[in-house]
Amino acid sequence: MEVCGAESRHRGDFHDHEKAKQMPGARQLIALSNAGYAEIDDQSTMAALDGLSKITRVSRGANTLVEIHSAPRVPLWFAVYDKRSGYCVYLQVDPEHCSKPLKTAKLFSIRSIEKINTEYLYDNDTFPASDTSTGYQAFGGNEFRIVSIANAVAAGAPASFVRALEFHDHYCPGVTSGFIMANFAKANFPATSTESWFVQGLQPGARKTP
Repeated sequence: MEVCGAESRHRGDFHDHEKAKQMPGARQLIALSNAGYAEIDDQSTMAALDGLSKITRVSRGANTLVEIHSAPRVPLWFAVYDKRSGYCVYLQVDPEHCSKPLKTAKLFSIRSIEKINTEYLYDNDTFPASDTSTGYQAFGGNEFRIVSIANAVAAGAPASFVRALEFHDHYCPGVTSGFIMANFAKANFPATSTESWFVQGLQPGARKTP
């Protein structure tokens, strides 16, 4: 399984040669994956993170290895984002080929590369998406979570906020308001080791029913 993580960088760098020319050194990389949550044949995929980290040199301590929460049945995927060029490589593992002798050409059912930095997306009024007419698959349905979290990390989001994004699995107003509220409570209502707080919130637009 560690090999899957290592191959995610190698296959991502070279499957599109024109775009790969712009790929960076490892220090510019941010890696996202649901490895550790997704399972293949009821087996853990946690070791894939070791391979990914070894090749790309991303790490939890540097806040550049992002572990996205998912259900065990969801396909194992990797996204490697270059914050300098704005390109992101996406690879989704085909579980049918994980239990066979490793042939990297068949290991991934989806291999794609998209430019996802916020400036490019806003300037061109675009967003990575699958094209059913050609069979092209962008990020296997993970487009929003990858684009939103990768850009947050690249912009310098604090590690504590990235941990919240990991568990929530995408960046949205709900997790943002919850994070702000939690920090407010921590600063203004510090709890002792035997205390805890329960917070009940309402949507900003909530109205009374007649």
